[in-house]
Amino acid sequence: MRARSRCCAVLGLIATVVSGSVLAEQDSVRIVKTPGFSALPVLVMEHDNLFEKHLKSRGLDDVAVEWQRISGGALVNDAILAGNVDIASGGIGPLATIWSKTKGTALEVKGIGAVTSQPINLNCRNEGVKSILDLNDAERIALPAVKVSIQAVMLQMASAQEHGMGEYTKYDRLTVSMPSVDAIPTLLSGTGAITCHMAAEPHHTIEVSSGKVHTVFNTYEVLGGPHNISVAYTTSRFREENPNIYGAYIDALREAQTFVTENKKRASEIYVAMNKESLSAAEIEALLDNDNIIFDITPMGTAKTVNFMNETGALDVGIDSWKDMFFPEVHSLNGN
Repeated sequence: MRARSRCCAVLGLIATVVSGSVLAEQDSVRIVKTPGFSALPVLVMEHDNLFEKHLKSRGLDDVAVEWQRISGGALVNDAILAGNVDIASGGIGPLATIWSKTKGTALEVKGIGAVTSQPINLNCRNEGVKSILDLNDAERIALPAVKVSIQAVMLQMASAQEHGMGEYTKYDRLTVSMPSVDAIPTLLSGTGAITCHMAAEPHHTIEVSSGKVHTVFNTYEVLGGPHNISVAYTTSRFREENPNIYGAYIDALREAQTFVTENKKRASEIYVAMNKESLSAAEIEALLDNDNIIFDITPMGTAKTVNFMNETGALDVGIDSWKDMFFPEVHSLNGN
């Protein structure tokens, strides 16, 4: 009888420990969703409560999920470092920047996985600009931020390919900081100084479908293959202290990416409902048939981009492998 009592006590203690490990995790989680097409899987996660679904499957029914909309990689990174955000999504540039600054600390930030991969296109009005070699002082290229945005970095990479690393800034003098919402009408009107735009979807399609611009190159050509345009990331501390929440996020992201790939019509309707956009759901659905747009968690194009940024001095450190900048849960994937 005593042995049985001791056995029950031990089992009870184990149950308490296991239950306590779950209960010890945060009672809420704050997630950043960046605006735009590249955030589509994250928008699906929010709309269909996929994160909550996977939290519940792990016994975390009571964890509150708070979605925050923040534009701009610098602002997102500031929010993570200040402890105001738990999980963020954004471009590879902001991830590389915050990783390099936090490397080796308790708050080291790494990638959870990719959200979306798609090319950025250099679209120009001037029919005489057939390649990057045709760009001259009469051209002005709109992009989100000169020198530091991923669009600016990709333009520098294209310049380095054509002219050598010593000339990677050759076209910086032609770039102008301008949000896409302003760049598109300025470019298409032909009345302003802007003659080119580094555009991703859906802005690329809006521009080329007008018949007023053409594509000079895209960044898949520059990198020699696909690259992530949006990635999810968090701190090492959050991952270590909240393994079930972290795991639930990965499961939800994978499910959302599969949903977008297999249910293009419904995913397009969700996007239009949750994101201000001039294109209709049918037009967004047509974009999703583009094989260049990939919704998969696999990191792609990381090493080339990060090491180029390191070589130009934009980052203090480089990487030996893309795995240096992502947590182990995706290391088995065929990334690069």
